[in-house]
Amino acid sequence: MISEHSSLKVDDVIDERFRSLFPFQMFNRMQSLAVPVIMESDRHCVVAAPTASGKTVVAIAAMVHELSRPSHGKILYIAPMRALTNEKESEWNGAFKKIGFDVYVVSGERELSEKHAAEADVIITTPEKWDSATRKHQTDRFAFVRDISCVIIDEVHLIDSDVRGGTLEVLISRMKRINKGRLRIVALSATMPNIEDVAGWIGADEREILKFDDSYRPVKLDTDILAYDPKESDFINKYIRLYKALNLIRKPLREGHQALIFVSSRDDTVRSAKKLLELFEKDGRMYLTEAEYRYVSELGKLIKNQTLVQTIRLGIAFHHAGLGKMDRDTVENLFRRGVIKVLISTSTLAWGVNLPARVVVIRDVEINDPLEGNKELSPIDLLQMLGRAGRPQYDDRGYGWVIVPYTKAGVYRQILKEGKEIESVLHESLSEHINAEIAMGTINNINDAREWIKTTFLYRCVRKNPLKYNNLDPGEKVKDEVKTLISNGFIDFNPDTYDFRPTQLGIITSIYYVKIKTAILFREFAKKEDIALSEVLETVSKANEFSEIVIRPKEHALIKNIIKNRTINLKGGSLKVAAILLAYMHGEIPAEFRSDGWVIKQNAERLLKALEHVFQHYSTPTNTAIVKNMGTLIRNSIPDEAESLLQIQSIDIRTIKTLIQHGITDIQELAARTPQTLKATGIDETKAKRILKELERYQTDHLQQRLVPDEDIMRECLVDALPWSTVDKIADIMVKEQEHTPISSVERQDIHDIIEELIEQLENHPDNHPVYLIAGHAEIEYSGRKDDRNEGQRLIIIKPGGTIIVHAATGLKPLNYQAKEAKFKIQNHDSSLVITSESARTKEKLRIKFSQTPRIIKPFV
Repeated sequence: MISEHSSLKVDDVIDERFRSLFPFQMFNRMQSLAVPVIMESDRHCVVAAPTASGKTVVAIAAMVHELSRPSHGKILYIAPMRALTNEKESEWNGAFKKIGFDVYVVSGERELSEKHAAEADVIITTPEKWDSATRKHQTDRFAFVRDISCVIIDEVHLIDSDVRGGTLEVLISRMKRINKGRLRIVALSATMPNIEDVAGWIGADEREILKFDDSYRPVKLDTDILAYDPKESDFINKYIRLYKALNLIRKPLREGHQALIFVSSRDDTVRSAKKLLELFEKDGRMYLTEAEYRYVSELGKLIKNQTLVQTIRLGIAFHHAGLGKMDRDTVENLFRRGVIKVLISTSTLAWGVNLPARVVVIRDVEINDPLEGNKELSPIDLLQMLGRAGRPQYDDRGYGWVIVPYTKAGVYRQILKEGKEIESVLHESLSEHINAEIAMGTINNINDAREWIKTTFLYRCVRKNPLKYNNLDPGEKVKDEVKTLISNGFIDFNPDTYDFRPTQLGIITSIYYVKIKTAILFREFAKKEDIALSEVLETVSKANEFSEIVIRPKEHALIKNIIKNRTINLKGGSLKVAAILLAYMHGEIPAEFRSDGWVIKQNAERLLKALEHVFQHYSTPTNTAIVKNMGTLIRNSIPDEAESLLQIQSIDIRTIKTLIQHGITDIQELAARTPQTLKATGIDETKAKRILKELERYQTDHLQQRLVPDEDIMRECLVDALPWSTVDKIADIMVKEQEHTPISSVERQDIHDIIEELIEQLENHPDNHPVYLIAGHAEIEYSGRKDDRNEGQRLIIIKPGGTIIVHAATGLKPLNYQAKEAKFKIQNHDSSLVITSESARTKEKLRIKFSQTPRIIKPFV
């Protein structure tokens, strides 16, 4: 056992194959004590240590321990935000690849690739991305979730965060349940008063709780509060706090040190930098050496942001996520080299980029979040920012200041002195998480729900200190949430067995990470008979996910200019969301909206996919197409007036943009053209003829499809598939499936008997069976002429001879999987029905899985 004052050699504990991951010879004090514990056991472990003490090295040691196994599992590294995952990607990708391991990073705007995740040895992601993946862990596509054997949670104390805490908490509980018996959790945390509570919940024994106090910080940190008397104007108060911040950093600057100032928003970083520039010029104060001044003056020619060009001359810079990458990289490099003396930043810098300074000043304890509006900094964010004070190897001391009104000084002094106990915030988003568990099939009745809540950190916290949670009864809280989900159509309740199962609304809500209130809004909207594109925009903009967005004073004119002559029945934050989405459609997003806009656009695209699936279940194909088109317009920057062009399948996105450039923005204008005039726009003549021919057919033959397909559409969809006498029966299936007709225990047994009969007939008389119809929610995997994967409400038709045709339940054209003379098999496993088909002649393979027992299965002769 190494003593707490000794240092451990890397070579003594790390195998030669992995030593390149540690670019130093000796571990520091904290690492020397933690790494042997990590390397010598497979047990859960919690490491609580101060900021900048080297916890990342402990995480790498945990990875090495797992990867050194001959048959190692996958490693999951969960970082609290996109900035941190990007940092780890740049640090680890090359290092691990050199020794033969693949690292896959997915966060932010990146969609998770099941293929890349399945191939990776190390997956780096955020709680939200992994929560979404685990909700599908029972499917073959997401089997990699079940292969995780080591989970490393960076900043586990963020289960206390009101933004992501509930998700992280549920995710940890779920991973323990999914990978039961072969999962190791290594949680990294800042030093918090009750880290033992978190460790106990994770399952770490006392000897695996490695708690290090501030004496293990490489640089001693002094923190304090600077109080002031605020005025009525927030604008004036910001400048009062800026002047106070300047007074705090003047002496360190004169001594050749650097300073970090944290402010509330991206705009504030720029305004504060300009004001400091003005004050420095007035003072005649130059903190740069002559050589540094000449260097940054020359470098300024490469910087795109003109304000940054001006401020950097005097060693002042600003940093936020909306700054161009090249400019941001330049700022970070210059700060690391000591050329930039004062860096003004938003709070994200404290988490995503390691840029320590001699002195840190938190000017604003209230920040602005794109989705949540104005809110007070959490104690965890506050301590993370202050932890950036003091540069290892350069400083022997760091200084951190928080500027607050006199009325709040006592509260903040208490936080700095004692920290804050980690608490659960799961109860604030419990309905969404219970719905997700039910959609996955892990909660099937109220007893399951009560057992599930016992696995959460919330349950432990409530039992320890019920007064903090207003004497919340977790069991009763769960019961109330389940009742609400049933009454709002997210759960089907069986009064005979007391079991419940998810409805399509519940499944969609879970898959697309939709809030319960938003899902209800979407369902009610989908019940409208006819909709317009503008209504889709308004509905998405009113989603509960955007409820905290506010219009800042200077943004009213921008919004008015974007909306122009449109009639949009929205106000407040919803109006701002609609304006931003319109701006993206027109490819003209104002600079002032880019920071908020990116977040809003990403969430809107996800919500539109959810809305599309809600419409597939509750509305007509025509209305569903309009919803889908809205997502296409936003994603590809196509003006909303060109939406009708998307109705013509021969017109791809590139062609639409070509048509728009030549003044053709809708079907009517297109219909007035000839192949020759379209050719003049740059469109191939053969393609132009095909477009116009399809347009003509669209105008003459286009039929409005209804929830239950009419006779003409049914003929189109099921041509040559069934005798026409069965149309009414198929329609009946579709209607029942759309209306969530409950199934009694007797009907459930009937279905089971029909499945068994079907299997028997196919096994004994494979070439002489009747036509079979199977309706329900299915996952489809197909490889053959063109690989495809999809899932949703499907109608499966099995014809004599082995041909299988897959239809969407709303009457859309068949997905056309038709392997003639194929050998296929139907199996009934634990209330799931699996159909597999393989054709030796055409090499087609088809797999259809109904995750729950299909509601209706009927044979037709």
